[in-house]
Amino acid sequence: MRSIDNIDNILIELNNEIDDYSAKLSHIRADFEMMSRFTYETAGFYCWIKFGDEILWDSENEPRKWNEETNEYGDLTTFIKKAFNKYINTLKRFRFDVEPDDEGYKNSEAFDAADKISSILERDVQDDTFQKIVGIIEKYN
Repeated sequence: MRSIDNIDNILIELNNEIDDYSAKLSHIRADFEMMSRFTYETAGFYCWIKFGDEILWDSENEPRKWNEETNEYGDLTTFIKKAFNKYINTLKRFRFDVEPDDEGYKNSEAFDAADKISSILERDVQDDTFQKIVGIIEKYN
């Protein structure tokens, strides 16, 4: 049985991490605020965790791997983060074909390139490297 307190703490941690990350990104408008949040919903015997309208995990179709040695499922926080990243990567594939005359369009493509470069790098250097790439882009734009 899942502890509601534990799920509550997971959601608080995830929402805080998203808020902290979006606050430090220099390429997001100053008035940007996350409209979607990680939420937990239940129908009694069935529960799920969503980001916005996207279900990232649900108890009915437990998608986490079962560990025979520990006799429990994999870490829920890690699973939610991976499911969220997969969802965001799917969204990033959808783009409108627009002319590059809009303010910021050129920067958007450059930031996409920075994302692609940092995604290739090891996780422990991604954030720092991404910020360096962003600094270079801003300097020359």
